[in-house]
Amino acid sequence: MIGCKLNQKFLIYKKIINCFEFLDLFICKYSSFYRDLHPINKIEWSYKIIKTMFQKPKIIRAKIADMEEILRLQYTAYQSEALIHGDFSIQPLMQTLDETLAEYKKDIVLKAVQDGRIIGSVRAYTKGNTAYIGKLMVHPDYQGKGLGKRLLMAIERKFPNKRYELFTSCKSDRNLHLYETAGYTRFQEKTDDAGIAFVYLEKQAKQE
Repeated sequence: MIGCKLNQKFLIYKKIINCFEFLDLFICKYSSFYRDLHPINKIEWSYKIIKTMFQKPKIIRAKIADMEEILRLQYTAYQSEALIHGDFSIQPLMQTLDETLAEYKKDIVLKAVQDGRIIGSVRAYTKGNTAYIGKLMVHPDYQGKGLGKRLLMAIERKFPNKRYELFTSCKSDRNLHLYETAGYTRFQEKTDDAGIAFVYLEKQAKQE
């Protein structure tokens, strides 16, 4: 227990040190600007930078004007899936802007934003009592930090008291781990025309 607490403190101190190392580099680059600031302004300026580095991305509903940026994110995020299968003609990489805009009209699309940049997204639509979730994506630079889970939880909250369904490649171990950890269970497997096998997962929402 003591070792765990010490390790947590070490990680916190390490993050703080990394922040100040970043500030040192930034100040060296813009030294004249920093040198001319009033001491109070220096503190405020430094605080804003550190706050930005630690703040969580904000998850909000996307606007239609965001879809072009989200499509670019999609092309980037799905490169890893293409590599898994050795196939760069998978649907997410071939989708056009017009097709994306058509999905926007029937879906709820969420975006994760940090520093004015869209770094994650997910969308879903309902049919009957089921919410079909798809295109859950996170920019490679921000993966492994829990953002995918936050996006999944956020889209579920948009459809309370529904059955949730999604799918992913049978080879996408990271995706399967995320979904199963979030309470999804496998119920079906299908193979598309390109020979890629997909596993379908479902989850029943908690009744309020």
